[in-house]
Amino acid sequence: MKFRYILLFCFLFLIFNEVYALENFEEKQVISNGTYVINSVLTDYPAFSFNDENVIVDKNIYSYSEAWNINFLNDGYYEIKPYTDNDKYMMVSSDVVASGSNVLIGEGCDDCFYKWIIKDNNDGTYSIVSNNLKYMDVKYGNSSNGTNIWMYDGNNTLAQSFKINNYSDKKTYKGLDISKWQGNIDFNLLAKENPGFIIMRVGRGIRDLGKDVMFDLYYEKASSYDIPIGVYLYSFASNLNEAKDEANYVITWLEGKHLDLPVFYDMEYSGQLYLGKEVLTKIVEEFCSNIILNNYQCGIYANVYWLTNFIDGKELSKNYPIWLAHWTGANDYSSGLFDEYKSGYNLSSYQYW
Repeated sequence: MKFRYILLFCFLFLIFNEVYALENFEEKQVISNGTYVINSVLTDYPAFSFNDENVIVDKNIYSYSEAWNINFLNDGYYEIKPYTDNDKYMMVSSDVVASGSNVLIGEGCDDCFYKWIIKDNNDGTYSIVSNNLKYMDVKYGNSSNGTNIWMYDGNNTLAQSFKINNYSDKKTYKGLDISKWQGNIDFNLLAKENPGFIIMRVGRGIRDLGKDVMFDLYYEKASSYDIPIGVYLYSFASNLNEAKDEANYVITWLEGKHLDLPVFYDMEYSGQLYLGKEVLTKIVEEFCSNIILNNYQCGIYANVYWLTNFIDGKELSKNYPIWLAHWTGANDYSSGLFDEYKSGYNLSSYQYW
């Protein structure tokens, strides 16, 4: 009997201390309001991204879906919103959070939970906790791409520890842009160089329609070495219907394939210039909206001149990542042009040779 009382006392002591720590924690702000990337300590990849509604472990290293607006509320809780949609919340679809509940993206509601405690673990990591002491947790501690984030009882495992870093302080990855012109690539040798990603041409659009003859092989090889993959399509579209058709061709060519990075719409065909800035911007929006409808992310590949004069780069970059074309041997523009350009556009990646 005495042993049982000791166990009960220890259990109540642990619960009391946890509640006390969280109550004290709620009284102060430990994360400044801003835009962040939330990484699991289980993996170098962003832990919190989203695919449709689910919050998942993902390798979208150049996607806005890994960016979150975190804001401290007057009641001591935080709200966490997708950078790309500030009308939605990171949430659980029940006002009582249970172990095993998936963390979702959705609109706030009276019978759902969308306000969080962020607990500083005093070791450079944080825990994200509900008001009834359930912890955000990488499901089963599995860091594989696509693993859900769910809620679980606090257990002091690495699955419940996260790093929260400023979005502007993201790690820079170096990768490759490949197409059939690179021929037979030795992926075994390439993998030893540990590339951060590969963006491969999936094909060419309406005027020269066809899937890149090396795409399927490149995709299979890169996937076998777990290299993050994105694709691009060279556009020839001259109207909205052709832009939609180009998107549908891409979706067909990608059937059964997972992408870690966006589908980039390659805008550089001089034969499109007569269409004008307004029409070309609408063409890009039509392509991307159809790509997104099929659960892929979409981005834009173009150079400064195109983004400034032929499509509305600043407006488009509010919704789609920009892959900036710059064909030189250096990684910056002369006279600070690149830095000036970065300040006005949401650049996600930058090409140079």
